[in-house]
Amino acid sequence: MRISMSLGSKIGMLLALGLALNACSSTDDGKNKTGLFKPVYSEDHKFIDPNEYCPKAVLRGGTENYRTFPRGQKDNLARLQMQATILKVARECVYENNQLQLKVGVAGRYIPGPQRAGGTFSMPIRIAVRRGNDTIYSKLHRIPANLNQGQIFGKFQFVDDTIFIDVPQQRNIQIFVGYDEGSNK
Repeated sequence: MRISMSLGSKIGMLLALGLALNACSSTDDGKNKTGLFKPVYSEDHKFIDPNEYCPKAVLRGGTENYRTFPRGQKDNLARLQMQATILKVARECVYENNQLQLKVGVAGRYIPGPQRAGGTFSMPIRIAVRRGNDTIYSKLHRIPANLNQGQIFGKFQFVDDTIFIDVPQQRNIQIFVGYDEGSNK
């Protein structure tokens, strides 16, 4: 069976096909210009505009691991009591009343060393925010953890939701997360 189409019908079909394919390959820059995306809300139901600037939270190099040793035995792995690792950092931004609230989350795990029989300990995690070269927020958090006798690992999560800064005029805000071993001295 043969279907014949006029030249105008063929051109119309090609144009329709081209428009359909063009819709599939968007070069959108991530900004919601079309209204096709649903609004996003934070846990406390404040609107989060995906077009607003939200600085990235990064794990500062060399601060992702934390180890504890008995006094005078630092770096003696046979005497290691516990080792913890930050596995993930995240952030959320909420603009309200000319302020930017940064919620910074940290997650990781910890394992006992050969000299750990269980018990409680704390991990010193620092969250710092810089504007250009100026530190505008820095706080040391002592994250509690517990290892029961025979437990092979534990997990932790922490969110610092107390960071409020003036709305940035430039995109020069940096959020750093990491263990602060210097705080144990």
